[in-house]
Amino acid sequence: MMKLQSLTLASAMIFTGAVSQAAVVAGDSVGTTVAEVRSALEGAGYVIESVEVNADEIEAEVTLDGAFFEIEISSATGIILEVEAENENGSDTD
Repeated sequence: MMKLQSLTLASAMIFTGAVSQAAVVAGDSVGTTVAEVRSALEGAGYVIESVEVNADEIEAEVTLDGAFFEIEISSATGIILEVEAENENGSDTD
């Protein structure tokens, strides 16, 4: 019985760690509408600060585990074009 409890605890710890590390990367598909983008990013653990629709892309400003990101998405395909980490003042971190 002890082995089963240890295995269950270890599995829970691994699963929890995987969930907290969820993130999107360039090439992922998140949708072509504001609602789809919000749903996909929130499902990946992001907190949405803002979403703007431009002529050819959707820009989302989000946070994940206290870090700020700007995500650029093709409005035609829903594919993430770029994920940029930003400082709290909004400048890129290179």
